[in-house]
Amino acid sequence: MPALTDLDDRMKDDPEWRATYDQQLPGAKLVAKRVCLVHVSGKQTRKPFEELISTPPHEIPTSEAPDYCSDETRDCEDVFGLCRSVYFYTGRAHERFGKIALALEPKFENGHTGSASPFDSGGVFNGSIASNLSDRSDTTLRVFAKASEIGFDQWRKEFARFLAAYFSPISDYWTGKPFKIDPEDLFTNTDWRAWVFEVRFCEGHAIRLTSFWCASKGLTALLKRKAKSDSPSPTELKNFLQNVPSLAVQGTRFYIKVFEEEVRRRTFYESVGI
Repeated sequence: MPALTDLDDRMKDDPEWRATYDQQLPGAKLVAKRVCLVHVSGKQTRKPFEELISTPPHEIPTSEAPDYCSDETRDCEDVFGLCRSVYFYTGRAHERFGKIALALEPKFENGHTGSASPFDSGGVFNGSIASNLSDRSDTTLRVFAKASEIGFDQWRKEFARFLAAYFSPISDYWTGKPFKIDPEDLFTNTDWRAWVFEVRFCEGHAIRLTSFWCASKGLTALLKRKAKSDSPSPTELKNFLQNVPSLAVQGTRFYIKVFEEEVRRRTFYESVGI
């Protein structure tokens, strides 16, 4: 029984939980409406970001691209019954995926198809996210993944319910952990990827549609050098550097922290007024 399954019925047996949920839901809806999606790129063992943006079609590719996503990712998709996907976290960034974090505003979801889950699918698949599932057979994992899957046109609504039901205050989605345990005990993990909302696009996504970004010092310097060495005419990389705001012009070793602080400012704090 995934975290959002029969939520109303489960809250009937816990009036205090229900009261907390009802109190938080209006604010959670505002946060869910505004929150951006996040993709981190530039992992050392994968296609470098500077090549990704400089090579047609200048997009974040789906997992179909063997030089960008791993075989394990595709194995997970096959077991879970997912399309070949571009992966985003809702409002959160993780440095294990690379040295640049890219933010995507809600309006840029238009034209995409896909799905979402209230956890990192790869972590559940490979067992790095612990659970009390009866076994780890492909059948059990697929049943759980399918029961957890949220339609692309519903994920922001379900994310609001998720925030209201499991995070008190709502900001604990970024700075704490759920105050209630889910039926499969994913929330007993210490890694926040056990309760992050993962959103997947079934199509590649144009990098030029990034809303803002932040990168390490090394990658930022590399991008600037490459842009200078490119032909005098405008290139995708030059346009990116000139037109998409960077949160740290020279880059920063704290690119994840700086990035997430800006995400929270634009979503939680501006929405709820704190």
